[in-house]
Amino acid sequence: MLHLVVALDCEAEPLRRHFGLRAADRASIQPSKLPFKLYEGEDLRLVVSGMGQVLAAAAVAWLAGRHEGGPRSAWLNVGTAGHALRPVGEGVLAHKVCDAATGECWYPGLVFAAPAARETLLTVARPEREYRHAAAYEMEAAGFCRAAARFAPWELIHCYKVISDNRHQPVHEVNAARVRAWMADNLSAIERLVTTLQGLARELAAWEDDPPLLDWMSSRWRFSHTRRARLHALLRRHAALGRDPEALRARLRYCRDAAAALARVEAAVDAVAGSNTQRRSEP
Repeated sequence: MLHLVVALDCEAEPLRRHFGLRAADRASIQPSKLPFKLYEGEDLRLVVSGMGQVLAAAAVAWLAGRHEGGPRSAWLNVGTAGHALRPVGEGVLAHKVCDAATGECWYPGLVFAAPAARETLLTVARPEREYRHAAAYEMEAAGFCRAAARFAPWELIHCYKVISDNRHQPVHEVNAARVRAWMADNLSAIERLVTTLQGLARELAAWEDDPPLLDWMSSRWRFSHTRRARLHALLRRHAALGRDPEALRARLRYCRDAAAALARVEAAVDAVAGSNTQRRSEP
């Protein structure tokens, strides 16, 4: 699941149309429980927060609470930003987000090839007109990051901004029609980012699940906390090497105690890893 947080309807419209998102069913929800516009798809939700980092943070917290207990989710803040030099319509992906008021900074985890130029975002309280720093100026990312960090690792928290104004095209010339057009021009990059983050979310969720045989072995033998942690890592490694857990189960059935079972799992992993290493080294 991926959660999209945008500030304005004109930013949201091209996204919800492109991803086929539908308005949440307000008839089944008390009005007081739906303080933000919400659009939903099978594996994507979009919330329109309103302008400012306080509202962005509130939208993240509300959406996380509404779907608490679900699978691992990714978070993506999409919107517009001003920059001294970058041309309008260019998309940038944040590698650093700073709150101009407090100096607090966050660093999204870029563990994939960025679909756009990387940039520092500086979150300000009002539209910027002087562009004194080498950064993209916007109004939501700091609040978004501050809130999203409570619900996901940094690899799954990102901000994508489309440049809407610069020194040659000032912010007072920005309008809803232009924002919709710029967002539409960036849909391909945003879609690649969404797909990448959804894949990462699935990988992390699978990694966090208990590996095969852990429950069976824990019910059969008594493992100390330290041995259980070691067993978890070994079973995860065994699965990553593509080995059949049932074949390993058959080899474990006659172990007398936890120590013997742990030693047998370790031997099995070492044998597979050693075999793979030998094959890679062969001409």
